[in-house]
Amino acid sequence: MQTEGDGAIRVLLVNDLPIVAWGLERLIESQQPRLELAGTATSQDEALRLLGAAPADVIVVDLDGGYGAHDIADLRDASRAKVLALTASPDVRLRDSAVLARREGRVVAEIARDASSIGRDIAQRLHISEHTLRNHLTSIYAKLGLGNRLELYAYANRHGMLET
Repeated sequence: MQTEGDGAIRVLLVNDLPIVAWGLERLIESQQPRLELAGTATSQDEALRLLGAAPADVIVVDLDGGYGAHDIADLRDASRAKVLALTASPDVRLRDSAVLARREGRVVAEIARDASSIGRDIAQRLHISEHTLRNHLTSIYAKLGLGNRLELYAYANRHGMLET
């Protein structure tokens, strides 16, 4: 995770709450030379611009600022950085929405590979039950704000998840 040049871990903050951003900036700066502040973005667009200008090793996203699973997915697509999601909310659904679990990723990849397959066939290829597949799909749809497999296929296509 460390960069080759100075060995510092470069951290990009994505937070629209000034007092929280200020505190996180001071925390990172207090850990120099191990950590280096790559920048602070108050919006998704600004974060993507900063990533384009100066790569980060870690992206810290404040979920309490209205960022969600689709924003995290966009950041992960734009960078090889690890994403750390922060929240003060006790809402488990908010925390769960930020996690794109490995198994759910496999489900998305399988749907993207062959969207016309019936659920039973997809479940068999993934070595899970149809019930588990439905649970994963329900979770994926909720996290990504999608309603069905066609929308999931389109999402996978937009994000380069389709095999060529």
